[in-house]
Amino acid sequence: MDAWFRARAVAIREALHKVSGEAAAKLYRSSAYDLRKTTGNEPTFDFRDRLLAEFAAIAEGDDVARLDEALAVEAEKDRAFWSKMSGRDMK
Repeated sequence: MDAWFRARAVAIREALHKVSGEAAAKLYRSSAYDLRKTTGNEPTFDFRDRLLAEFAAIAEGDDVARLDEALAVEAEKDRAFWSKMSGRDMK
């Protein structure tokens, strides 16, 4: 499973560099589904921490900050969507 974490971190970094922060964030956020689909394993409680640590280990320059920023933007989009769907502010 270590190979999966490394490959996923590399894919996220490549998306960040070649496509956009949004694409990298979406790839990161779909990682739990991909882990189940490709390995048959369920994510553990430290799954996201482990993936972020693997990403940080191969990051170049400001990659970690860029991914953090992209994840924050995606989280805000989610909050806005669910606020609109529920008819109330979810901040």
